[in-house]
Amino acid sequence: LIERSRQMIMAATGCDYPRATMLLEESGEHVKTAIVMEFLGVDREGAQAALKAHEGRIHAVLSAYGKIKSESEREEQHVDE
Repeated sequence: LIERSRQMIMAATGCDYPRATMLLEESGEHVKTAIVMEFLGVDREGAQAALKAHEGRIHAVLSAYGKIKSESEREEQHVDE
């Protein structure tokens, strides 16, 4: 499971194996926390707080912090095209 977790972190963030290993360790072996830590540049507590504020949804966290477009922004873009 640890190896699979590293692979998920690397796939989601684009980081390398050593970075994924470090993120996994620092996150308490919690994949969602590790991913948010990498994207937001925060520690475990910051990532956990962000996830809690957004019902554990990575996409919602990243949208709220401007790291990706929200679903409504993507829908608006398709309408404008």
